[in-house]
Amino acid sequence: MDCNVSNKQVEQVAVWPKVVEPWLNAKYRRAAVIPRLDPQCINSEITASASLKITGIDNNSVFRKAGQNGKHPSVWLKSLGGSGNRVWYINGKYKYKTGPNTSVEHVFTGTGKQQIVVQDELGNTDVVVLFVQ
Repeated sequence: MDCNVSNKQVEQVAVWPKVVEPWLNAKYRRAAVIPRLDPQCINSEITASASLKITGIDNNSVFRKAGQNGKHPSVWLKSLGGSGNRVWYINGKYKYKTGPNTSVEHVFTGTGKQQIVVQDELGNTDVVVLFVQ
């Protein structure tokens, strides 16, 4: 990508393959090691497809049943950004495939730490960890 900015700086960084990002420490992920573009160079098509974000679930959230005989807790799996269809993994196991603007409800039947990973068709990923009690 090229843009008209004085004092351009080209920077080369090493990144892990996108497929392993959900299992990397945050400081080694692309979002942490790739420098931000100059605001004059940002192409909305590139930046929109280059990031994928799980929405509606805060990292380290705690979910519980609603009372002793309540329903199991659930979350709506949805994301912003990315490109094409999304594949969702719960605790490393494939669970769902959704379109770019669709969501799916996941019901937790077990307790403990739960990891949710989403990946789009370009390999962009995001991960959220939550706890079910």
